[in-house]
Amino acid sequence: MHVTFDAEADAVYIYFAKPNTVKVCYTTELAHNIIADYDSLDKLIGIEILNAQSLIGAPESVKNLIFQDLWEE
Repeated sequence: MHVTFDAEADAVYIYFAKPNTVKVCYTTELAHNIIADYDSLDKLIGIEILNAQSLIGAPESVKNLIFQDLWEE
């Protein structure tokens, strides 16, 4: 898993596939400002949370969600 936070866009992206290794085929809105990305095999490859600070909390809370490079080798 890989999680990123884009402060300018105020968006959190949770990757379930290594970034840039799988092409997004389609997206589905799970809830307001929460979008799921799927590949061509209908496998969930990521979730984007828009307006993250308003949903999750203060910038410090969002930054605490960032777990980089948690891939199993």
